[in-house]
Amino acid sequence: MTTTLDQKTLTESLAKTFPSADIDPDESMLVQSASELEITDADSYTTGAEMLRAFTALEQKIEKHYKRIRGPIKLLTDTLSEMFSEDVTPVRQAKSLLNPKLVAWKQAQDERDRLEAMRLQQEENERARKAQEAQIAAVQRVAAVEDDPLLKKSFEAEAAAIAAVQPTPARVARVSSVPKVAGVHYRDYWHAEIFDVLALMGAWVAGTCMLDSERLINEGLQSQLDDLAASLQQNLGNVYPGVRAIKKESPVGRAKH
Repeated sequence: MTTTLDQKTLTESLAKTFPSADIDPDESMLVQSASELEITDADSYTTGAEMLRAFTALEQKIEKHYKRIRGPIKLLTDTLSEMFSEDVTPVRQAKSLLNPKLVAWKQAQDERDRLEAMRLQQEENERARKAQEAQIAAVQRVAAVEDDPLLKKSFEAEAAAIAAVQPTPARVARVSSVPKVAGVHYRDYWHAEIFDVLALMGAWVAGTCMLDSERLINEGLQSQLDDLAASLQQNLGNVYPGVRAIKKESPVGRAKH
C-alpha cells in the first residue's frame, strides 16, 4: 500500500528525524520550577537571579544545537533556489521571446479575418439590396400591365412598401484563420501607456490623482500604472491625465499531464 504524504506531513516527518536539543532532567525541572518561585526576600531574589542566569545558558545551548541543523538546511534551500533559477530562467526567457511572435502573427491574422468578414458582409449587403430591387421591379412590371385601376394601384402600393423597408442581409460571421491549439489560449490584460508624463506628474503634485510613493521607489511608475489600468481600464485617463489604458493579449500554455 502506497501512502501519499502532503508537504506539511512530509516536512514534519523529516523534522522528527533530527535530534532534539539535549536537555537533561535537572534542566527541565528548573524550567518548570520558575512558575512556582515567589520572590519575597533577598534569598529568593538571589535564587531567581541564578535561575535567570541558568535559563540564559540553557537558551544559548538550545540555539547552538539548532543552529548546527538550520545552517546546512539553509544552505540546501539556497542551493535549490539557485538550481531552480538556473533551470527555469532559460525557459522563461524562451517564453518571453516566443509570446510576442505568436501575438503579432495572431493579430495580423485577426485583422485579415476582420477585413475578409467585412468584404463578405458588403457582398451580402449588395446581394440583399439587388434582391429587393428585383422584387420591386417584378411587382412594378405586374402593375404596369394591369388594366384594373384598383389592382394597379394595389401593386404600386406594394412596390412602394417594399422599397420603404431596408434590405435585411444575413449576418456574416467572422471565421478565425488562427489554428486552435489544444492547451493554448489567450488572456487579455491591460497595459498603461504614458503619452504625457508632465501632465501626469502635474496632477500628482497637485493632488488630483494618487500614486504610491513607496511603490514608485521600489517598483517604478509603470508597474503601478499597469495595476491601475487593470482596475480602471478605459477610465484610467479620466483619473490619471497623460495616461491611456490599452487592452492587450498574451498566449498562455497549459502543460500536458
